Amino acid sequence: MTNDSDLLQAVGHGIGWFDSRAKKLIATADDLHDHVGTPDPWTYLQAKALAGDASDTIEGLPRVGIPTALKVFGQHGGSIESFYAHVEAGKVDLKKKTLGAIASAAGRATYERNMKLMDLSRAPVLRASDVTVSCEPLDEVVFSDWVEHFSLQAILRNVGQFIEPFIEATRRPGQRDLEAAIARLGT
Repeated sequence: MTNDSDLLQAVGHGIGWFDSRAKKLIATADDLHDHVGTPDPWTYLQAKALAGDASDTIEGLPRVGIPTALKVFGQHGGSIESFYAHVEAGKVDLKKKTLGAIASAAGRATYERNMKLMDLSRAPVLRASDVTVSCEPLDEVVFSDWVEHFSLQAILRNVGQFIEPFIEATRRPGQRDLEAAIARLGT
């Protein structure tokens, strides 16, 4: 449950994405296609790596958004790898600014850097011992400072709206029992 589109890359194999603000559920390949223009989370991630992510202060390529990247992929085999193969085979008109930018050394470097930052499959595996669950009173000032430090602009725009579902969850009956059960996972 998040409105962070980075996590759309996880859709599939029993995992859905629910935006609680927009009340939108993406649970199938068709849902993903309707939402972002491709049924494949990997292709979406590649397009996002070219486009960048302003909310996470990750710079993309100029004039390349997700729809443009998906269009380029569609015209050149369906992925960034097939696009690069078409470039190497001389099948891409590099005089077109957008195609030239994607194919350039700088464009490839931007893509690779962004994949390292965005590809959640590259994240370390968490063990139960790595997770601490607690329910302390929220210090909104400290939280806001932390969010600002990491430039999480989408949260900064409305910290109260972001934290409300978490505060509400702590009010639910059984929440303490759930926290205790999660804490016992590591023992």
